[in-house]
Amino acid sequence: MKWKRKERRNSVQKFKRTPLNFLKNFIYAVVTPVFVYFLVYIVGGFLTENMSLLHYIGIGLGALAGIFLLYSVVFSENIFVEVDDKELRYYKRGKLKTSYSFERCQFGYYTVSSSGTTDRIELKILHMENGMEERLDLQPLGSRQFHKLFEILEANQVGETQKLEVQKNNKISRDNVEIQKKQYRIKQYEVNGNLGGENANRTNR
Repeated sequence: MKWKRKERRNSVQKFKRTPLNFLKNFIYAVVTPVFVYFLVYIVGGFLTENMSLLHYIGIGLGALAGIFLLYSVVFSENIFVEVDDKELRYYKRGKLKTSYSFERCQFGYYTVSSSGTTDRIELKILHMENGMEERLDLQPLGSRQFHKLFEILEANQVGETQKLEVQKNNKISRDNVEIQKKQYRIKQYEVNGNLGGENANRTNR
């Protein structure tokens, strides 16, 4: 009996923003205003010789960029996810925003990786009752935590899952940095039942 209670308590798993992700984005938020300031100075130097004006514009735009990024790091990306054998729960700033039942939803994901890091992670949720699709930005969880989370979703949901991963290999050219090629790994999933009179089969290309 004690063993069963312990198993139930451990069935709920929590996935939080990683400290590395927080530190990386915080550094971006601090460095970006400086970059914006010098960018205004360089570009503005071709348009006007009034360095005093450029100085104040650079400070203003840099401050706005810094405030926006710091707000995003501290508040917008302050998320965590809980999952058990029945549903996924999405929290933002410590408050429950929404939940997704495994019986009513199917899950997939979309990721973009470049230079060995994952820059974008989106969890795709398909509501089987009406065919509507939602996307959650789970990049703050980090690639390793997200894939661990998705393994749990795969094990509990009904039907198959959809995965789309994009690998960007950058090739330097004289004019700009262009994408040399994109590699896709796609797995088709089906929604069981008819939605709107049609059987929904979805495939990403």
